[in-house]
Amino acid sequence: MAVTNTTYLEGLISPVFCTSCGTKLEENAQHCSSCGAVVTPSAPVPPSHPQAATPIYKKPAFMAAAVLILIVGFLLLRESSGSMSSPEATVEAFVHAVDNKDIKTLASLYSPENQPDTDELEEAEEFFLGMLGNIKVNDFEILDVTVDEDTAHVEYRVEVSLDGETNTDTDDFDLIKIDGKWYIDDSFAF
Repeated sequence: MAVTNTTYLEGLISPVFCTSCGTKLEENAQHCSSCGAVVTPSAPVPPSHPQAATPIYKKPAFMAAAVLILIVGFLLLRESSGSMSSPEATVEAFVHAVDNKDIKTLASLYSPENQPDTDELEEAEEFFLGMLGNIKVNDFEILDVTVDEDTAHVEYRVEVSLDGETNTDTDDFDLIKIDGKWYIDDSFAF
C-alpha cells in the first residue's frame, strides 16, 4: 500500500495485516474481518533516504587527532634532532635541562663514554634537587663558537637566581661530534 501525501500529512495509516491474528486487512478497515480486533492506525514510516557517510578525514575527532599527532611529532623531532644538531643547540639544551631540573637530559648531553651509570645518575639527581632545587635560569646567551671538524668550543653567559640571589657567569664547554650529534666532551660530575 503506497503512502500518499495526504495520509502521510495526517500521520496515520491502517496496517496491512492484523496485529492480533495476522490476517490481511482491507484498506482503511477499523476491525479485523477474521478476529474482530480493533485496527489501530499506525504512523507511517517516512521514506528512508540513505545518508551519505562522512569521510573519516572530515570527522572532528579525526581532525583533532591528526592535529595532535602533528604537534607531538614536531615537538619530538625538535627535541631529538634539534637539541644536539649543533654545538650551540647542545649547550642550549644543557641550560634548559638545568632550568627544568631534568638530570636525565643533562646526562644524555655528555659524550657516551662520559655518561653516568645508574648509581652516579641517582647521586647526581639527589645532589641537583637538594642543592640546586631552587635554581632558575633568567637569561642565556651564546658568546662564541669555534668549530674544527668534529670538535667545538662554546663560550656562553648565563644569569641564574638561586635562593634569592642573582648571579651572572660566563662558562664554556668543549664538544665532540659523534654520529651527527654534538655532545659535551667532559666528565659528568657535580
